[in-house]
Amino acid sequence: ALYVTLLVLLISSLVGFYVRAQVRDRCLRDFDGFRTTVEIQEHEVAWGTLRVYSSGIELLYPSAYQDQEGHVENSYILYANELANLQALYRFHDHQSEKNRRKRERDIRHAYQPNLLRRAARALRNLFSAFKDAIVQTLNAILGYRATQSPENVMLSKYKDWTASGAQLLSGAVGNAYEPILERYIGQYVVLEILRGDRVEEEHGILKEYSAQNIELLNVKIEV
Repeated sequence: ALYVTLLVLLISSLVGFYVRAQVRDRCLRDFDGFRTTVEIQEHEVAWGTLRVYSSGIELLYPSAYQDQEGHVENSYILYANELANLQALYRFHDHQSEKNRRKRERDIRHAYQPNLLRRAARALRNLFSAFKDAIVQTLNAILGYRATQSPENVMLSKYKDWTASGAQLLSGAVGNAYEPILERYIGQYVVLEILRGDRVEEEHGILKEYSAQNIELLNVKIEV
């Protein structure tokens, strides 16, 4: 039983590590692989192909770039703790490959006024997100009670490790952000106000997704 317990804990820990490594921001991951313009605070702008990771983002330049200090750069990396410096990300339709244009158009069709099946799947995800802590606490209480009833059971004695691994997997699967006000407008055209310096600018588009840090709009008309 001890070896089985250790093996299961090892497997669950590895799976939990893999899940955490794959979890990316709900909004940012939609830009992965697209030609993207990145606007950083203080009006700094960069563009290239975006790669999104659990630990941050990397912008791959179309060609090597030499800065004012003579450094040759091929990409620009922002780690998770630096993403607060982002003002906005843009993926212009005309800048994309034909494959990515079709993918973007498909995203717009699916995002605008989602059907019943998509709404049900989203509601289920939000339910797990809202009650994640309650689920973990309930599981912990049940396993803890069983462990006191069977103190000789080695597997039950590790119930705290079981629930910790379960909490990690659940967090990775459903995420944490849930905002009931924004949920009402998923799939609808909305107006988003963006503060740039001392000016407030408005962007109009389809609200596709939001996370704890970001809001994603589709089909936005931008004048450049």
